[in-house]
Amino acid sequence: MSWKDETYLRDIDDNQPIGATCTLCLHAWRISPIELKLRVAHGNVTFAEIEKNLACPRRGCTHVGARVMLIPQEDNSGFVAGMP
Repeated sequence: MSWKDETYLRDIDDNQPIGATCTLCLHAWRISPIELKLRVAHGNVTFAEIEKNLACPRRGCTHVGARVMLIPQEDNSGFVAGMP
């Protein structure tokens, strides 16, 4: 079991960006949780189920199946690398 089997769509914030990559053509795109909730019409779906059923939006690619990841929203504005 991974985090994708235990995390439901309803558990994440609506502002949390989600990254997806097609497993066939390797096209990468971002999708919001609101868009996914509108597609499935409920939040009782795990990320593993989303991965199995998410279709690639790239023109010409009709593959169904993608890798899904949560994109971290960290504020790094105070960090200055290597500056004295």
